[in-house]
Amino acid sequence: MKRWFYIAIEKALRADIEREEAIFALPEDRKLKEDFDRKTVLDLSTPETEYKNLMFPVNQVFDWDAWQDGFGDYWVDKGEVAQRQVFQRFKNEVLQHFKSYQVPVIALGPDTSHEAVCLVFEKVNTGGKPLDAFELVTAMYSAKGYRLRDDWMGAPGSPGQHARLQTFGHMAGQNHGVLEKIASTDFLQAVALRNGSGTFLRPSVAIRWQSAEKTARQYPPVWRAVRLFQWKQEVGGGDGIRTHDRVLTL
Repeated sequence: MKRWFYIAIEKALRADIEREEAIFALPEDRKLKEDFDRKTVLDLSTPETEYKNLMFPVNQVFDWDAWQDGFGDYWVDKGEVAQRQVFQRFKNEVLQHFKSYQVPVIALGPDTSHEAVCLVFEKVNTGGKPLDAFELVTAMYSAKGYRLRDDWMGAPGSPGQHARLQTFGHMAGQNHGVLEKIASTDFLQAVALRNGSGTFLRPSVAIRWQSAEKTARQYPPVWRAVRLFQWKQEVGGGDGIRTHDRVLTL
């Protein structure tokens, strides 16, 4: 799904409204429709309609000069030169904040240990959504140039492990099989168990393969993934196994 984001200029300049309320999104055709798409209530599909409705496209937030020139020319032709001052105020009070915002960066060299990468990743992600094992492992391997997220979610022209597991073993007339709802952390735990690595990837859970079956059965998605992984090895492997091996041997 593609979306175009805009800032309502006049709304962003009002002191009685939170500025984030002035930001909204439109579908790919840049038109807001009602009545089951039969009525267009806002059309921003051309620069002229953006100028007319005083809607600034967010994709121009770091390079507004050309848009500002077009905006000024549009309102001069309409005989409403005062609108140029509205944009000047919007630029000074809103856009300049984007351009001058300081983004904190932590640079890690190629010789940084995995332990240090994990520690930094954990420290800077303590707020918001809790970290899971998959995100932590992704951070570890990204330092070596391996995109674990692409391996799981897929990349253009290459379906990932998630899509393959979802469709594996599906019945006729169904799009997905029994592993439809397996999560990335479930899969990593299953791989760790089956390969006898000694530990689950989930923090605070340690387990040996000899006693894994009983515990894994308590996590149905994990157990299904373990059985699938074991079955693929027993029948001679395949594309999925080679990918799993690549993850395990990094």
